Amino acid sequence: MLSPSSDLVAFSIEGASLAETGSGASIEAGEQVIDIAEYCGSEDLATASLVKYCQLKHSTQSSDEPWTQSGLAITLKGFSERYQALINKYGAEHCDRVLQFRFITNRPINEKILETISDVATGAEHRHPKEAQKLISNTDLAEERLSSFCRLLYLEGGHGGYLDQRNSLTQDFGQYLPGSDVDAPVQLKELVRRKALSESAESPTITKTDVLRALKTDEGRLFPATCMIEEPEGVIPREQESEIFSL
Repeated sequence: MLSPSSDLVAFSIEGASLAETGSGASIEAGEQVIDIAEYCGSEDLATASLVKYCQLKHSTQSSDEPWTQSGLAITLKGFSERYQALINKYGAEHCDRVLQFRFITNRPINEKILETISDVATGAEHRHPKEAQKLISNTDLAEERLSSFCRLLYLEGGHGGYLDQRNSLTQDFGQYLPGSDVDAPVQLKELVRRKALSESAESPTITKTDVLRALKTDEGRLFPATCMIEEPEGVIPREQESEIFSL
């Protein structure tokens, strides 16, 4: 979000953005499985370039135990219900272009599940028919619609634990903030925590303005200072300049 090349405009915590449907009524299907929603281009789904619905699961006691479909059943059902509800409102073509559904965890994902999702997404012969049947049951989507849904579904296992993520966040801030601000990750974590509380139910999104305010900085301090060197008058051009500029 802080990068000048990013088109990420907002995060929504514990559910979708209230601005997602413009002035229309919010879509509640699948809300319960959305921990974070990311919006690129716009918070309005009709004009957004990319929307990611993410569920985050972290385990400290079973970090090496692979996820099975039984453990993912509620997530798959919630994601598929939201997918169908959004198709009903915006159409399949638009939804298939801008939506992603992501399950992110530090635990591994059972390889059979990943292969089954890949088979369904590509229309290949099912390597694990029983897993495919479970997927159909968990999503309750027709065959063609299920294939499209699986192309938008990402199950990401093996992410780092809390300590690794904290260290990574601290290093990331070093690319944007002058000096070493050890308080920055704490302030950002506090911002997310507040947005997850009931007091932020009417304003669950985090924008660049919110991030800058939490970090007690502004865009002018994020990147190298603007060049203040004045161009001298009466510069004599050299014949090699055009050759150098063309390189």
